[in-house]
Amino acid sequence: MLCWGAIMHIPDFEYALDELTRVVKPNGYLVLSEVNIYSIQSLFLRGLKRVLHRR
Repeated sequence: MLCWGAIMHIPDFEYALDELTRVVKPNGYLVLSEVNIYSIQSLFLRGLKRVLHRR
């Protein structure tokens, strides 16, 4: 199960996490990602923008 950038929009995120873990199949995966300016994705995109603007 993939939850991308949604948890921060749910008022009762603890309940949401409980529900997400409840519905994941046994031995399944739950992948969560939230917006963070220091995340690998953000750092990569900032670096990519700098490289592209040099050209």
